[in-house]
Amino acid sequence: MRILFLTPTLGLGGSERLTVGSASGLRARGHKVALAYGVKNLQVEATRDPEIPTFDVSPVVPDVRSFAAWVANVRRVVSTFRPDVIHAQSVATAAVARAAAPGVPILFTMHGVPRESELTASLVLRLARVRATA
Repeated sequence: MRILFLTPTLGLGGSERLTVGSASGLRARGHKVALAYGVKNLQVEATRDPEIPTFDVSPVVPDVRSFAAWVANVRRVVSTFRPDVIHAQSVATAAVARAAAPGVPILFTMHGVPRESELTASLVLRLARVRATA
């Protein structure tokens, strides 16, 4: 299976380490994986593995202002990598993935949503038709 991980950042946080660890583990199990990211700072494990292609999507996290650029860049990644599934690591990247790849199934991992954003996040995830894990 071809799995594209889509994350807003590659920092030292828990969600970023989980993303890199999942990508590495799935590659070790024989899947083709790639990692597309926004802001890259200190998380470099994935870029050290020549079997995991990485795609720098944006120097900023996805938000209302950067959404169109994220979608265009992720569309190019999808065209190049041709994933069977996209594993989004945030509500925003789930929305980007749906807009960029309408026919590709999306898995979304819930890393945390502020209480005041729960209703909006729920609506976005329903509209994006994602399968969620927590």
